[in-house]
Amino acid sequence: MATSPAQTEPAEPASAGVDLGAFLAGSGGVGLLLIVSVAARLMTYNPVADGSHDIYVRSVAIAAVSAIIVAALLAWQFTPAYVWAAAGLILTLLPGDAWHYARLWSVGQFAQEEVVFESTFAGTALDPVRWEHELGSGTALAVADGAVRVETPAGSVGWLEPRFEVERPPPRPWHPAALRERQPDYTIAWETRFRLAGQFYILIEALNRDGRLLLLQARPGDWHLTHPTADGQTVGTEFPDPAPTPSEWHQITLKFGPSGTSLAIDGREVWSGIPLEFLKRVRFGETRSDDLHGGEMEIRRVQISWIINPDPELVAAEDRASKE
Repeated sequence: MATSPAQTEPAEPASAGVDLGAFLAGSGGVGLLLIVSVAARLMTYNPVADGSHDIYVRSVAIAAVSAIIVAALLAWQFTPAYVWAAAGLILTLLPGDAWHYARLWSVGQFAQEEVVFESTFAGTALDPVRWEHELGSGTALAVADGAVRVETPAGSVGWLEPRFEVERPPPRPWHPAALRERQPDYTIAWETRFRLAGQFYILIEALNRDGRLLLLQARPGDWHLTHPTADGQTVGTEFPDPAPTPSEWHQITLKFGPSGTSLAIDGREVWSGIPLEFLKRVRFGETRSDDLHGGEMEIRRVQISWIINPDPELVAAEDRASKE
């Protein structure tokens, strides 16, 4: 009698189960990743790099919530859940982290002052590529010994205008937020000596695109600065000083820009005033042709540099807000 083959019961499929330890460890790692990213961005807030503190905090919070949603959706759809959740967090948080840290780095790059014009007057002639000038009737100009000399009689003009142009790079996402729309602050520094032949001699005329100007003149016994005020007026301010001898050189520094304007003579700041944006031109020497003006001026070094500074009031306010 033939026997039938032994019947075997079908094997039960092995239960996939859940590696609870791996899941908990992975979830903890994902949570730690989120906390570290958000905490690091909040702790490294910089008002110049990141702009408004309130807006920045809201943007970080939105990024964190978005990352949690993306991580949860990926963990729900794919396994292992914690690996996909971590990938979702990284992909969502990485762009914001990258812009933030790139802006922090670029703050230092923007803080570097750039020289856009410099002249020491080598040779015996004025370089026409670097200097524009106008000489009126009877005005004499000479270059010698590293200096340029302009002698202007009363009723005539004689000025020098440096040729320089600054092309700001267009704003980029990685540029500091507080500097993207700011205009440059200029520093104009030069060494000069002069001799008066009348009541006034113009040393420099700095003009912005709105027609507002700073006009520094030498007078017998003092310096005279013509400058605009916050109410739209133009006034004059005097700085008493002994009349210089023709052999006395002065170091003069004029700052001109949205952070404010100031004047320093021989290393001492003597005046500060309202912001003046959009520097249009600078002229050294006599730009007026009335009989009260005239004399002689020498310049042996000129340097013009620019830097983009944040709004000092914004920085102060955001620093206070971030500490509250």
